[in-house]
Amino acid sequence: MRVVDIAIVLTMISCHGQQSNVATASASGGTSATSEEPEHRAPAQAAEKHPVRGVVVSVLVSEQSLLVSHEDIPGVMAAMTMAFKTDAGTLSKAKKGQKISGQIVKHGDEWWLTDFAVLAEP
Repeated sequence: MRVVDIAIVLTMISCHGQQSNVATASASGGTSATSEEPEHRAPAQAAEKHPVRGVVVSVLVSEQSLLVSHEDIPGVMAAMTMAFKTDAGTLSKAKKGQKISGQIVKHGDEWWLTDFAVLAEP
């Protein structure tokens, strides 16, 4: 095997698993180009939202979260008290004791509260 052939083989091995156009040299010195198609992935689906109702137990500004005692969310989780990440606007409106509604959505390992609405003041 010629040095050029060895270099090409080593390059191919180092690129294994990566999308690339690879030119391979044959023993006769000719080349043939092959092209791998890029992976086609389905577009990311919008995260599923679930309606939630509960009472604000605590506003956790430093954690960008609301601690909420919420009702059962059928098919998602039982009634419990848990922290939900939320945006700064919601944190500024939320007060301990408020009865609230909204939507929860899972992003990664965290549950987020969106569409926050106050149903009753404490």
